[in-house]
Amino acid sequence: MNKSTNYYGIDISKDVFDVTDQKETHYQFTKEFKGFKKCKKLLGETAIV
Repeated sequence: MNKSTNYYGIDISKDVFDVTDQKETHYQFTKEFKGFKKCKKLLGETAIV
């Protein structure tokens, strides 16, 4: 099985958290269950944070 590794940086603030991938694409999520669920889906199984 050939999986590629994806790298992400995370910055957490009071109301939201920001995620940036190695291609410098920016994502922003709320610090609620829905936001964490969306982030988990984005990161997948091969993420290094």
